Amino acid sequence: MKYGIIDVGSNSIRLLISEDGMTVRKVIKTTQIAQGLATKGVLSEQPMAESANAIVKLYNTAVSQGADKVFTFATEAVRSAENGQEFVRRMEEDHGIHIHVLSGDEEALVGFYGAYSGGGSCCVLDVGGASTEIIVGNKMGIEYSKSMPIGVVRIRDLCGENPDNLNAYIKAFLVGFGEVSGYEKVIGIGGTIQTCVAILERMQKYNPTQVNGYQLTRDAVKGLYEYISSTPLEERYSIVGLPQKRVNVIVGGLLLILALMDKLKVDVITVSDNDNLEGYLKVFAEKTVRVGA
Repeated sequence: MKYGIIDVGSNSIRLLISEDGMTVRKVIKTTQIAQGLATKGVLSEQPMAESANAIVKLYNTAVSQGADKVFTFATEAVRSAENGQEFVRRMEEDHGIHIHVLSGDEEALVGFYGAYSGGGSCCVLDVGGASTEIIVGNKMGIEYSKSMPIGVVRIRDLCGENPDNLNAYIKAFLVGFGEVSGYEKVIGIGGTIQTCVAILERMQKYNPTQVNGYQLTRDAVKGLYEYISSTPLEERYSIVGLPQKRVNVIVGGLLLILALMDKLKVDVITVSDNDNLEGYLKVFAEKTVRVGA
């Protein structure tokens, strides 16, 4: 069976094509559908139009590549926006594409099952555009799961790059996670964490094989923050490994990662390219994971 899985994320729209459990292709289009959401409470027309166009193109790509079934899901931006359901309705009526809007708990589940590959208890950290999830579990299931509405696009919209504003905003939200314990290692997923690796390794083209299993240290993230925050915006476009549409959200994202590492009391995150795309495939498409059993 060949599946197409489309993730309508807060920063990017992504496609996974999988056949018999193996990844055939991944495609990403950055549209920042969450742009302005933090201040307005709604999805803006231009990002919605760009996102709708990207979804249609990726859907058609999956069909043209022979996908037997195509699933589309959305996360925090669509979930929390006042007009999120209107966007979903438009996609259904105008393009015949149904979007499954995940709850916060479901978003955490697909992130965990996408990244977790066994080997004891672990904490999966998912830093997104509009939300961040922390999930702790093992092969027996989930032991702790929490989604909070803080992500790199929201941080940019509300705080810009002022370090005092950023640190105060991040600190206030992280309290909501409460105490997190019972894990042997932390696995990091999401575009911001993966982009850290791409910059550190000076990737001209994103290489998932090089990203999977990468040991991202706190010192490395701190170094990236100091380097990028001191680089004028117009000069960041020349930084190898930094996608153009992330230049204006990366600074807050790096501070968020540092704060999360402090909260989780770790100096190293194991980075995974497998994330909620693979998790959605397992949980909802193939239904190979028995959630809540």
